[in-house]
Amino acid sequence: MSKEELYKLRQDLISGDDSSLKNLYISHKTGCLKVLLSKNYSTKDQTEMVYTDAVLILRKNIISGKITDLSNPLSYLVSICRNLLRNETRNELRKSNKAEQVRLLLYNQGYDVVEDTTEKQQRIQICKKALSTLTERCQQILIAYYVHGLRMKEIALELGLSSGDVAKTLKSRCYKSWMSAVKEQYT
Repeated sequence: MSKEELYKLRQDLISGDDSSLKNLYISHKTGCLKVLLSKNYSTKDQTEMVYTDAVLILRKNIISGKITDLSNPLSYLVSICRNLLRNETRNELRKSNKAEQVRLLLYNQGYDVVEDTTEKQQRIQICKKALSTLTERCQQILIAYYVHGLRMKEIALELGLSSGDVAKTLKSRCYKSWMSAVKEQYT
């Protein structure tokens, strides 16, 4: 894409005309999905969702003027998709590690499945009771992150915190307090 084409695309997007972006979306979708699927980065459905997010990021970067040269839009979109998929995988791994910590805390080692629904309900009640001992802000942060899957920036915005880093620090402290409370309840 030439600088003139990029400039025109930016002007169109600023004025609210997304037709050029729609054409870009359609023309590069097959190629981008083909590259990502050939490298086994994700499933087809997940790749399509990530591709849409990548085009939205491209749009934002064009409008903001962050992109001044876009010689190969397909490569740019593939790179964004790869980064989004890596971040998603990293976040899922972090969440599964936290879930594993809770599982090990509540279950005896080697006892992976609890068939007794009464016992499951008791353990859920322990976690809920421990959560209720935390401050309201801690409860909000943990629920926003672990239940609703919000990002740190979104949590910071929602709770009026100064940044995503502040939310992350608070989440870490709240999580440690919660696990301590669970241990107290469970023992």
